[in-house]
Amino acid sequence: MNSKDKNPRATRRPTREATPAAKNRRLIEQFGTTASAAKPARHTRRPKLRVPKAAEVLASHLRQQIIRGQIKEGDRLPTEQRMLEQFGVSRSTLREAFVLLEAEGLISVSRGARNGALVHLPNVKAASRQMNFIMQANNVTLDDVYRSLGIFEPAVVRVLAEISTKADVRALRDQVAKMRDVVKDDHAFGELAAQFHKTLAERAGLKSIALVMELLADVVGAYVESASSSQPPQLNIAAKQKAIRAREKLVDLIEKRDADAAEMLWRTHFEVTREVMLRCQPTKAVQDIYRA
Repeated sequence: MNSKDKNPRATRRPTREATPAAKNRRLIEQFGTTASAAKPARHTRRPKLRVPKAAEVLASHLRQQIIRGQIKEGDRLPTEQRMLEQFGVSRSTLREAFVLLEAEGLISVSRGARNGALVHLPNVKAASRQMNFIMQANNVTLDDVYRSLGIFEPAVVRVLAEISTKADVRALRDQVAKMRDVVKDDHAFGELAAQFHKTLAERAGLKSIALVMELLADVVGAYVESASSSQPPQLNIAAKQKAIRAREKLVDLIEKRDADAAEMLWRTHFEVTREVMLRCQPTKAVQDIYRA
């Protein structure tokens, strides 16, 4: 027997796991790439791969279950001990995941309670408050908000006028009637004015814009209220009545499906209203009127 036969290591072939192909399979499973693609050239910067923390992965799993309706509004998650056993994570990881979900308003945890966390669906009102905080932090002006509405809302009106139904017209007329009933109440009038903008988008079938309008509803309502209260009583009432008449004309045009005229009317309405609001409060920012 020669020296090669005496040494088993000399004839041992690499195991399957040690082959380059096996390494590549593991890399593909973990990172979606191959070893050759993942290995950087000598003079290139090595990419930084961030592996999510276990708490983030767990929070993401629970978040998706809530959003997709697999866990319902008002349901309770299992107790802490049962979740530790179910997911095989540490207590600190589970609690960190709960902190993330609670900050998003998706669960509420009663400290010291034996029951599991209470589940909530995503809340537009909470998102609206966050949106307002962001606008305040970025010093967004009220005129900027209103000018933005004036750019895209006439197009929304055109879409609605082209497809309007009797139910759409009835819903809009009901809102105009409510505005007329509260003409002496600045706060209620502002809220209904903001609601009218949202209803236009909803009735046009534009869900994304309707959600944006709901996010901005508090700011728009507060802006109208602030502008109204800054005027003498007689001018205040006259301005509101003018706004109501503009809405009545708009609804008439929507009912007739006169898309061109409806779009033009609403564009002109925004231009005139913006000039009035700028005279009342030329430099106000969102942070000046935000209602906490």
